[in-house]
Amino acid sequence: MQGAGERDAQLLLVNGTEEIVLRFDDGLPPPEPSMLANAVRSPRTESWTGVTVKRGVPVDTLQMYMATVLPGFCTMAVDPDLDTGLVSPYNKRFSMASVDGPNFAYITPVSPPMRRPSNTESMPLARMAPPSPR
Repeated sequence: MQGAGERDAQLLLVNGTEEIVLRFDDGLPPPEPSMLANAVRSPRTESWTGVTVKRGVPVDTLQMYMATVLPGFCTMAVDPDLDTGLVSPYNKRFSMASVDGPNFAYITPVSPPMRRPSNTESMPLARMAPPSPR
């Protein structure tokens, strides 16, 4: 956030390295951020939102909605030099995410396999989440 109400963002290193960083503008989520330490050590779960967005259409209203409704909302960045493929966001520098206890999820557009969609084709949004380490 910028401007008069700006707060210092807090960063959480998901795997204990700077490979996957979650950025929180409203403070780290309760109860204990270290609960995410094992969140990426097993295969992720993928689920489809049912939402499609045309290529080039901004999703800023979705970001605003998530930021105001989801507790634990954050953004995720993946360092391309350290990337081991634990997560696979469309945009490695900025993906919308949310944390809930020992779990986190992020959304990313997903192209149909084996081809690039045209500029007018809609792309489905998927929610990708590492499984619960429970």
